[in-house]
Order: sequence, then structure tokens, then C-alpha cells
Amino acid sequence: MVDFDTAGQTAIQLADEFARAHGCDITIIRDLLGRNAFAIEGKLVPDKLCQDLGEGISKQCNPFVAPHPVIRIESMVAPELVLSSPDRKLLPEQLAQSGRVYLLERTAVGADWVRRPTVPSKTRIALYGFKGGVGRSTAAYMLAREFSRCGQVVLVVDLDLESPGISSLLVPTMEFADYGVVDHLVTAPVDLNPNLDIVTRAEISSSGNGEVWLAAAGGRTRAGYHYIEKLSRIYIDIPDSAGSKSMTFAERLENSIQYCERQVSEKSRQPDVVLLDSRAGIHDIAAIAITQLSTFALLFATDNRQTWEGYRELFRQWQVRLDPQHLSQVRERLQVVASMVPSRGREDYLARFRDSAQDCFADTLYDSVDAADSDAFSFSVSDESAPHYPFPILHSMDLVGIESSSELLGSDLVDAAYSQFLTSVLRMATETTNQ
Repeated sequence: MVDFDTAGQTAIQLADEFARAHGCDITIIRDLLGRNAFAIEGKLVPDKLCQDLGEGISKQCNPFVAPHPVIRIESMVAPELVLSSPDRKLLPEQLAQSGRVYLLERTAVGADWVRRPTVPSKTRIALYGFKGGVGRSTAAYMLAREFSRCGQVVLVVDLDLESPGISSLLVPTMEFADYGVVDHLVTAPVDLNPNLDIVTRAEISSSGNGEVWLAAAGGRTRAGYHYIEKLSRIYIDIPDSAGSKSMTFAERLENSIQYCERQVSEKSRQPDVVLLDSRAGIHDIAAIAITQLSTFALLFATDNRQTWEGYRELFRQWQVRLDPQHLSQVRERLQVVASMVPSRGREDYLARFRDSAQDCFADTLYDSVDAADSDAFSFSVSDESAPHYPFPILHSMDLVGIESSSELLGSDLVDAAYSQFLTSVLRMATETTNQ
């Protein structure tokens, strides 16, 4: 039996050979079950050749073959669903030499990792960790507090919808607004002007006129409020208000965040910084937060093999699926964070961490160039401006067991642990704003 990966690579090879031989464009459509079909553009390609191609696909890619392995674009009822799909990607030369082979992945989740990135109009910082338990939400809390101390208005959006964490840190009483992010995601498709109170002032004291606002994942717990039923409905793409095209989950999430930003502006003033506390793992929300919603993304990691293999696989998807322009947009917004750096042997640990991070980036996202090429996106292991050079968060056994935001306030230990991280992120945010 041919496995999933082999079938996919074989389909690309067959499409590449056929496209070069007959001067036509081919879109490989891989459905939810991983079955491959070829959509051919080219009226001059004889039916017999298309039939032979279909037999070749069926033979070499079985069982990952669609019921109709070859389709002519001109015979489709709605060819624009293929030709204009945001998920249709021109395969780079290392995969298809002809340059006329496209891949359209029909997946339930995961497509947003390789959708074209967008650049938001204001400073938005995504916090992401490939693995959980790395202190991401606590770091988000500390960042929100630090930005507010600088007199800025901060909006924190809890995007860890399956396992909210930052919400309870910012509002320990759990007295959230009546509604949360999931409420907007399920309401906006049926009500173009929803009236939902989503943001609430966080309980962080700061000098000056700084403020922190929270858009929680869900609303205030009360009788008749059902969270799980909403969560199960949010991830699908839906028709837009005119019914003319599909709105992706990324577009819907962007609308929800903009709604929260406007609400903060109405209650106070325009947010200066938006912190997006994403969920861990390979998940659509994380993909969208990094590639679609953020100005830059903080990638939390500890120095272990599982973490770097996870990031390497993620980076590799960007490397082979994105064109050079959009790959550049993604990789330039990344910054690694070394979380939970041990107090014993700290310098040695950070050196090993830095080496592991540089290896990961060099294998995937950095350009392989001569030293004379000053425009290349490539950095030496000791370059402090490099995305692999970590912003450290120090760890101490004295910090274990801290569960509430009140325990984070006024602690010299906590301030020392996060000092370098906070300084580095604030500097990065300032540089991004001034660009």
C-alpha cells in the first residue's frame, strides 16, 4: 500500500511531468481524506491523455485517489472555487520544476499555517509555544503590566479558547464581561452589527495613565450561558454577508479582534498594544495569530529535542509552501523566547539553547548564501539581532506554585526573572512602531 506522504509526492511528480510535457497548468486538489485529484487547465489537451493520466494516478497513488482523479477546469460548475481559493499555492521549484503546478489542500484544520501573511496596522504581539507549560500566559500578564507602566493602553485577547489561562490572571475574580471572543465569532455571521460587551478593565495597578483591558475567551459564567456549544461552531469558513464568497476563519477572527479594539476605544482610548495569547501546538488559532494577526510573534521554547523538532517541522512547511515574498514576511516577525531558564548553569544553558535555535532556523528559514551577500536573511549564532537569539525568562524554584496575579506583583524575584525579557520585547515593539 502507498502511504499518505508517498502518494502526495507521487502526485506532484506526475503533475509536474504532465504539465511540462503538454504545456498546461495543473492544480492538485487533496481532499479531507488525503485523496488526490488533478484539475487541468488546457482545452487542447486530448481526452485520451487525460484518461491515461487518471489511470496513472489511480495506479501509483492508490488508495489516496479521488473518485474522479482528473477534472477539466472548464467543465467545473464553479471553477473560481479552485482558481481563486486562498489556499491554492504555486509549488516552488524544489517540488515542481515546471512552475505550473499548484496544490490546493482541503483540510479541516491547519491551512492557516501556509496562507499568505498579512500585516496589521497597529502593534500586535502574538505569544505562542509549540508545547504547553512554558509560562506563556504568565509572560503575557507581565508584558501587559510593563506596557501599562509605560503609560500605554493594552488590550489582551485570550485566544487559548480550549484552555483559557490569561483571563483568570488579569481578572482573578472571574468577573468578566458578559461575552467573550467566542460569542463574537458565533454572532457576527448572523448579525452584522452585534451588540456584545466583550472587554473589561483588568485588575492591574499602574502608575500614570496606562491601562490593561481583557477580551476573555468566554463571557461571565452564569445560568444559561453555554460555552462549549459555541466553541464547537467557530472554526468553519462561512459565506460573507453577501453570500458571494467564503470568509475564512482568519478573517472572522480578525473581525473579532477589531471589534474588541473598537470597544476599548469607546470605553477609554485606542489601544497602543494588543497582546494575543495563542494556544499551544499546531492549531489554526496559533497559525492565524502568527501569520495573519500579529506584528511580531514570540515563540516560547525550552531546550529539548521535542520542541526543536516541532518548530523545525513548522518552519519547514513555511519554507516549501510560501513564495519568497510571503516567506520573508513571516520569518521577519519571529523572535524566540527561552522560557524557564534554570538558575544553575544559566549561561551554559542559554548557549546550548541559542545553538539549538540557530540550527533550527538555519535548516529551514535562513538563506543559504555566501558571506558577501549582505541582503540575505541569515545570522551567525552569536548575532544578538537574530530571531534565534533568545529573550530569556529566568526560572527559580521560588517561583513554583505562584498561582495568582497578586503573587506576581511587588516581588523582586519575579521582576528579576522577567527583566531582560520585558526590556527586549518593549524595545522590539518600539522599533516595529517606528518602522
